[in-house]
Amino acid sequence: MPVKNMSAYFNKRNSVNLAVVLTTAVVSVAHQSAATPIPEAPIITYTYTGIGTGSLNGQSFVNASFTITAEALPSQILTPTANVFTVSDYSSTISIAGLGIASFTDQMLSVLNQNSSVSTLPAVGFSDVSKGVAVIFESNPTFETYNLGYSDPVTGANSVQLSPNNFFSTSKGNLTLTSVADAEFQANLAVPDAASSLALLSLSAASLFLWHRKLTARQSV
Repeated sequence: MPVKNMSAYFNKRNSVNLAVVLTTAVVSVAHQSAATPIPEAPIITYTYTGIGTGSLNGQSFVNASFTITAEALPSQILTPTANVFTVSDYSSTISIAGLGIASFTDQMLSVLNQNSSVSTLPAVGFSDVSKGVAVIFESNPTFETYNLGYSDPVTGANSVQLSPNNFFSTSKGNLTLTSVADAEFQANLAVPDAASSLALLSLSAASLFLWHRKLTARQSV
């Protein structure tokens, strides 16, 4: 099932207002940066892999291996509503066989929804905040006990949700992802040295601040 609008996806799953979620994230990160920095803040890396079909800067790829890598600070994980966890990614890239590596240029968000229903399973996902659209969501019953905050072994997806009619801005041009097979998710938690930790915290706060200004400007037009 395509995820055409991330806000609608949240509302359908658990009545979460995306604007409230993201505004809260901006305030939280800004407060953490201005307050006492953590000398050795842990870094968590979320990885999505699979065999995908789509295009990058107008160049098509078919059944190509890809890896989406997103990095975030566990200390900035939010719980906007019960059993839903979000964290702003300070760095995110996609590597596609034959096309190289491209960095996502919009503000990106990692999301974990533990809720399930008759037609849906708990899911983890990677989304474009600037567009309000999900890049990829992977469902698996094991995500019911995960919260984005610690390492998670390689987990295969029971089902995958994409936004095939949307494109995502990268350093190598617009990306579209129309189909994915053999999707897997993994998370790895690591602790960097103190200098790297402070730099990453500042970068995360700055990126969220710039995104918030862009969103405010759009809303005022």
